[in-house]
Amino acid sequence: MTKLEERDYYDGGRLLSYNAPITMACGVRSTGKTYFFKRRNIRKFIVDGERWIYLRRYDEQVKAILRRRDEFFSDLMANDEFKGYELRLNGRTMEVRRTWGEDESWQAMGNLLALSAYENEKSTSDAQLRTILFEEFIKERKRVPYLENEVSSLMNLWETADRQEDRVKIQMLGNAADMNNPYFLEWDIRITPDMPRFTRWRDNSIALEYFSEVSEAFTERMESSNIYKVTKGTAYSRYAHHNVFQHSDSTFIYDTKPSAAKHVCTICYYGRICGIWLDYKMGEYYVTATAPDDGTPYYALTRDDMRPNMVMLHRADAILKTLGRMYRYGYIWFETIKVRELFIDLMRRMGQV
Repeated sequence: MTKLEERDYYDGGRLLSYNAPITMACGVRSTGKTYFFKRRNIRKFIVDGERWIYLRRYDEQVKAILRRRDEFFSDLMANDEFKGYELRLNGRTMEVRRTWGEDESWQAMGNLLALSAYENEKSTSDAQLRTILFEEFIKERKRVPYLENEVSSLMNLWETADRQEDRVKIQMLGNAADMNNPYFLEWDIRITPDMPRFTRWRDNSIALEYFSEVSEAFTERMESSNIYKVTKGTAYSRYAHHNVFQHSDSTFIYDTKPSAAKHVCTICYYGRICGIWLDYKMGEYYVTATAPDDGTPYYALTRDDMRPNMVMLHRADAILKTLGRMYRYGYIWFETIKVRELFIDLMRRMGQV
């Protein structure tokens, strides 16, 4: 198998050079994104005393790390990245100590937190805190949904940690698992095949690195692996090995909505709209990202969406059951991929698909 040098792995130096409040690295799996950012944040603590948070979505993910705590820093230690220092997890606290000089006591450099439970933690109020490293911000499996109001939860954590002092930045790491994740939707980030590797969004406050290119040596090693040989040409390989977003195909995306289709209702889901249209003659439904204010029923799916003159849907309501059945029969078409994935997500959350 091809031996890799350090230059063959991911280097986030250019992404960080944009000095954006939020940086997002979205690239091929197993290229060293996590390794790079963990190493960078540890060095910043050793040199400058800057503390950091390692963030996961669910507390179960943090507990899984704690059950194998010796592995959390093992790759860094095996490569002797921090000569003269030791690293460890002490409970949910990341600690470091030097093995030379007079002071060999363990120093807390940060904490492991779960976004689903951060409100129970007190460690976010820390004047030395500088970085939140969010691992796997894009979920690989949508059967277990994202957190409710997940983007707001992350913003609340950021607000609590930063106190509007502009000292804490967020690093977000992910693979091309879900182009229609809540962060891309909330911040209107659009992935296109011909987009440059580095882009900036939201008045340059977000720097995104999206890449599928890797070094020649890395490609050779990947293509010689058993998993690549078995999965070559499959949807899994396009996602895992070439960083092509899953669910980015144009299946059930219509070219033109029939003029005979009538607007029958609107569904609001976390502030986003699904306009539901029905072609009575053909028996097919069409879903759009906008809807007219024409007096047809206006439904809310969550408490936050609820407004006067709206009806909050229950999963047993007939409209949801009808839409779920028509989707399973293949009789629903969508304006865009983004609308399709939003619709599927809301139907999954309501137990219809």
